[in-house]
Amino acid sequence: MAKSVNRYFYYGSLLSIFIFAFAQLTNAQPPTFRIIPVSEAALRKNVIDQVLPLYPTLARAGYISGTVTVEITVDDRGYVSATKLIAGHPLLREAVITAIKNWRFNPTQIDAETVGVVGKLSFYFNENGSVTNRVVAMGQIAATCYTA
Repeated sequence: MAKSVNRYFYYGSLLSIFIFAFAQLTNAQPPTFRIIPVSEAALRKNVIDQVLPLYPTLARAGYISGTVTVEITVDDRGYVSATKLIAGHPLLREAVITAIKNWRFNPTQIDAETVGVVGKLSFYFNENGSVTNRVVAMGQIAATCYTA
């Protein structure tokens, strides 16, 4: 009798823990900060740390070039919280997504309130094996070139 009581107590405790954990997961709250759209130039101006995309070996061997555009969401602490692929060659996409997830930004403040930002970043993979950050500002392209 004592064993069955202990067993029911044990299983009842486990069930309570699972119910509590499930309730916490299903009651997830949306971010408590505002998210505002910004330009690519504004995003790049606030970069603290960036990991540059590496030209994938298979893409380089196949002389594949092109632009990869990604939309990113930066939270109120300056970390990339979400990425969404907009355009780009399938062999080049993963390199950009992997690199951008490690970027860090200065937190953005508007009227003494720290906000999150969302914007697009573009990277051009050149046939010669370099990756160029492209910033479109007032109709001109300002570029910084990195080679692997």
